[in-house]
Amino acid sequence: MTKYTVNFLSFSPHEVDIVCSILSCPTLEQILFPAKLPIKPGKSNATLELTCAKQFDLSVVPREFSNESLINIPLYGDSGIEFFSTVYFNKENLVPHAFGLEFTSEHLQKNQITIESLKNLFTEATPVFQTHYGSAYDQQVSYRLHQSRSRKWYKDENYRSYPLRIEWMTYFGPEMLKFLGNERFRKLHTCAEKYELHKGVMVILQEEPYDDNNPEHRQKKNQAEIEMRFDELLES
Repeated sequence: MTKYTVNFLSFSPHEVDIVCSILSCPTLEQILFPAKLPIKPGKSNATLELTCAKQFDLSVVPREFSNESLINIPLYGDSGIEFFSTVYFNKENLVPHAFGLEFTSEHLQKNQITIESLKNLFTEATPVFQTHYGSAYDQQVSYRLHQSRSRKWYKDENYRSYPLRIEWMTYFGPEMLKFLGNERFRKLHTCAEKYELHKGVMVILQEEPYDDNNPEHRQKKNQAEIEMRFDELLES
């Protein structure tokens, strides 16, 4: 079984109620609900049942999910799909806010999540969250890059770090286009699809779900990153 994450990052200023707006995106609501909100951390049976996004209320989120710098809000879908979110209170915005979903190849096989629903999620959530970078990826990729210490990042003039990676699905927001440039995307040929999305660029590496244990998939990912010439921008 392959484990996947779809992850959205934003340096834009947000308050905690952005989570309510995200959950109200039609595709995310369809994928996630009904779901459970833990009301006592560490006790899986202490949960609040939610059948739709409108029932989510920030007032019932346990205080233990937050501290002076951030708040983490998880939701657990009845299907086994999990929602995560982290909103930072630091106004300097050097660390991105994040939200996303975790799911498995079984959810894909059952059509509980499809490539079309993931595309729709990027389309709907990006303007709400003001996404700078987003991706859907095999979690094995993240583990492999961490183990080999070969993650690639670009730090901009505001000291914000951006991932330099092509995943199964990758969204590069307008702020990233400023340092990546359109020419890189024109020379990107190893992908199934690429298109403009909310003044950024969406890249679909392949229609088939990415499997990092498949040598052909990994080779395709590596070739796409070579064509994007990320090495020229490395922070290290």
